[in-house]
Amino acid sequence: MALDWLIQTYDQLPSTQGYLKEAIADNPDLAEGTVIHALHQKSGYGRHGRVWQSDLDNLTFSILIKPNCAIEHIGQIAILSGLAISKAIDDVIAPEHSCILKWPNDILINDRKCCGILIDAAPIKDNKVPYFIIGIGINIASAPLETATFLQGYTDVTIESNKFMKDVLSSFSTLYTQWQKDGFKDIRTQWLGKTYNVGCDIGVKIDKDHIQGKFDTIDMLGNLIITCGKNDEKRKITSGEVFLL
Repeated sequence: MALDWLIQTYDQLPSTQGYLKEAIADNPDLAEGTVIHALHQKSGYGRHGRVWQSDLDNLTFSILIKPNCAIEHIGQIAILSGLAISKAIDDVIAPEHSCILKWPNDILINDRKCCGILIDAAPIKDNKVPYFIIGIGINIASAPLETATFLQGYTDVTIESNKFMKDVLSSFSTLYTQWQKDGFKDIRTQWLGKTYNVGCDIGVKIDKDHIQGKFDTIDMLGNLIITCGKNDEKRKITSGEVFLL
């Protein structure tokens, strides 16, 4: 069943992610599909505590889903989220600039990040995760960092942020429904078709450690698998930051 999105738009919030976390803490019955959208966000945060600010010409929102699944499925949610957003992006940019997915959930155009995704899991209850809050920041008309990029630079057609947000939500709903009905197999296959080539050299930063190897695949839980060492050992990575070498 497709998600019914309940969009709440605010002129300014410190953080859409923080606002939604407080909202469901105050009301555990908050409906699945609740969306908190801020036209201006001044104290947002991404993975590893990085600041993510957004103004009117970009897009920042957080969504609530309630799959009530096992905690190890957070990797599948990350893969699903990145794939869904990438599909919406590919629909609005010129085809020669299709985006690339970088594990676990970054989206790149021409090797520059255009979208960030942050996933917060609820406390485990009865060995299940009752809900996830997914924070999404998309650079539409400007990039806050020189190393990033923005969608409008890859199309001559004006991207209207509210309409594009609904396109992203529609894409997410389609894949989320597919995941609930049919599982992760096809979503994994689609994601692998939009990521870097098998065998390319990558590094992974895990806390203070750095690992180098070759990209192999992702497993059925969304974990990264790399080949490393003289014996081509397969190593599973459950969390970390990937960079191409």
